[in-house]
Amino acid sequence: MIRIDFYVLQAGAHLDRERLVCRLANKAFEQGQPLYIHAAASEEAERLDDLLWTFRDISFLPHQLLHEGYIPDVPIFIGCGDAPPEAVKLMINLAHPAPSFIDRFERVIEVVGHEPDRRQQARERYRHYQNRDCSINTHNITSYHE
Repeated sequence: MIRIDFYVLQAGAHLDRERLVCRLANKAFEQGQPLYIHAAASEEAERLDDLLWTFRDISFLPHQLLHEGYIPDVPIFIGCGDAPPEAVKLMINLAHPAPSFIDRFERVIEVVGHEPDRRQQARERYRHYQNRDCSINTHNITSYHE
């Protein structure tokens, strides 16, 4: 059974969606879990590529855009529309609708921003996952501390 975790940014969280993605990616990296970040569009993938290099002052997260090729030792891949490598079992999904290849993952993280349209799309994905009998958890993010 696939575990789905919705991280829902609440008003006043003082953290934007892409920075939360970087923090979740950092946590996966520290735990040694290979990660695929599925962006909604190539522009979003490029922004995340830049942000993973700079979101912390003292370090960066090693990663690669998937369309640039596959290197097995890279712990984080970013793509949009592309199916990730089979060895990766954790995905952060930023796209709507949910990609067709979610069955290859053990865990999917959905990051939901403040915007009403993003929340509505997240509700639709939530129902989609419910219909697939996934294990669903919700985490309301009201603040973030380093």
